[in-house]
This record gives sequence, C-alpha cells and structure tokens, in this order.
Amino acid sequence: MIVVEGKTDKELLIALGMPKKLVKVAGAKGRVCNYLRKSGSRFRFGMVDEDPEGQAQPPLMERMQVVEERHGVRVLEDPGSGNRLLVLCPRLEEWVLQAAKGVGVSVNEFGLPPDAREFKKLPTTRRLDDLRRLVRHLHERKSPPIRHLEHHLRLMKKALSK
Repeated sequence: MIVVEGKTDKELLIALGMPKKLVKVAGAKGRVCNYLRKSGSRFRFGMVDEDPEGQAQPPLMERMQVVEERHGVRVLEDPGSGNRLLVLCPRLEEWVLQAAKGVGVSVNEFGLPPDAREFKKLPTTRRLDDLRRLVRHLHERKSPPIRHLEHHLRLMKKALSK
C-alpha cells in the first residue's frame, strides 16, 4: 500500500501506472506518517508534499534518513522499519509545473494555470482530469522528474508484490 495525502496525489500515482487498489488517501501529512509508523509491513510506502514554509514536520519525518534527493523528489527511509516516504518538493503543484517547464510544455494547453496557487484552487474533478492528461504527456516527453518518480513507483510496486 502507498499512502498519500490527498486525491491529487493519488491521481498523480495512478496516471503514472500505479494500480488504484494500491493507493490509499490518508487526508494529511501527519496521517500518512501515522500509517507508516503503525504499519509494520502493511503500509510500507507514502508520498507527501514538503510544504517548506516553516510548518512543523511530523516526528516520523524528523527521524527518517534522506536516501536520495533528485528532480524535486526526496526519498526518506525509516532506519528501524525500512518504510519509505517520497517527498515532492516543494509541493505537488509546483513540482508538476516545474516538470512541465523543464521539457517546454505549456500547462495552459492542458487547461491548467501556470501559478501553483491557482492550480490548487481549481475544482477537484477538473484539476484531476487536467493533471492526468498533463502527466501522461510529460511521461511521453520523458520529463526527468516524471521518469524519476516513475522509477521509485516501480520499485515500490515490485516490493508490494512480494
């Protein structure tokens, strides 16, 4: 199981090929961390936004070690349990917009505004549909951040199938 903060995170993972049944929405970063902390082997992976504007991080994130950081994806691991947490930096919306910019894709073509705050304000159904189309296009364009996240998702899917 991969536990994520919200519907937009879930849609991103599904657009990148993660089966819907393997993704659970927890509702908040603290809840994602609680699932990982309490999981044993049931929930071994999570994905959250960094949210860098001075917010206190959940205690589990403070204990986790940085395994890798590239293309706006920080991979944290709990040394005790081996649970892993993907952190999109700074937030999913900015991460996707930066990935599009990196391969010269205008998000306007997909009905999305180039401003992360405006992106987040869109009605959920519209935002998810437009995000799905954009992410698939970025995959086709071989966007390095998208490819990097896909790599980690493949590793997670493989571990979950054991």
